[in-house]
Amino acid sequence: MVTVVLKFLGTQICQTHTLRQAQLLRPRMLRWVSTLDYSMDQGQKEKQLLHGMLQKKKEHFKESGQILLKDIKETRDKVKEKMEEIIERENVLTIPNLLCISRIVMSPFLGYFILQSEYHLALGLFVFAGVSDLLDGWIARNFESQASKIGSFLDPMADKVLIATLFGALTFMDLIPGRFLGDKFTLFFIAGTIISALLFVAVYLTGAIITRDLLLVAAAFCVRYKSLPPPVSTLHSNKIAVV
Repeated sequence: MVTVVLKFLGTQICQTHTLRQAQLLRPRMLRWVSTLDYSMDQGQKEKQLLHGMLQKKKEHFKESGQILLKDIKETRDKVKEKMEEIIERENVLTIPNLLCISRIVMSPFLGYFILQSEYHLALGLFVFAGVSDLLDGWIARNFESQASKIGSFLDPMADKVLIATLFGALTFMDLIPGRFLGDKFTLFFIAGTIISALLFVAVYLTGAIITRDLLLVAAAFCVRYKSLPPPVSTLHSNKIAVV
C-alpha cells in the first residue's frame, strides 16, 4: 500500500514538474516559432525577389538576342546584296557581252571588205552587226542573269568602233563625200576657244562622226569614274578594325 502511494506521489510530482517546465519553455517556443515564421517570410520574399531579377535578366537577354539576330540578318542581307552587285559587275562571259565583242572583232574585217570592194560580204557583216545589236539589248533587258555592268559599256563601245570603221573605209574609197557643205558655211562654236568667238568652218562628215564617238567614249569614262565609290582609306580601315 505504501509503495502504491509513493508511486502515485512520484507520478504527480513528475507531472507537476513537467507542467512547470512546459510553462517555462512556452514563451521560448513561441519566440522561436515567431522567429522561424519571420525567417520563412524573409526567405520567401528573397526568393520572390530573386525570381523577379532572374525573370528581368531573362527578358533582357531575350531582347538582346532578338536585336543581335536582327543585326545579323541586316548584315547578311547587306553582304548578300553586295555579293550580288560584285557578281553582276564581274559577270563578263554573257551572251550580250559576247555579241558586243563579236561586233568589235568584226569591225576590221568590215573595213577590209570595203577596201577590197567586197561589198556583199561587207553588207552581210553590217546586217549581222545590226541584228546582234538588237539581240544583245533584248537579252540583257529580259534575262537578269545576262545583265552586267561591263555590258552597259561594251554595247556603245562596239557601236562606236563599228560606225567609225565603216565611215573611215567608205571615206577612203570615196564612197562618202569628204566634205559636207551647204549653200552657206556651217557655223560652229569651237569649245574651249572662246577668244576666237564664232568661226565659219568646213565640216568633214567622217571626222565629225569619229570625233563625236571619241567624245562620247571619253564622257562615258568620266561618268563611270565619278560613279565609282571612293577608295577606303587606311584610317577608315583602322576605325572599322577598332569597332
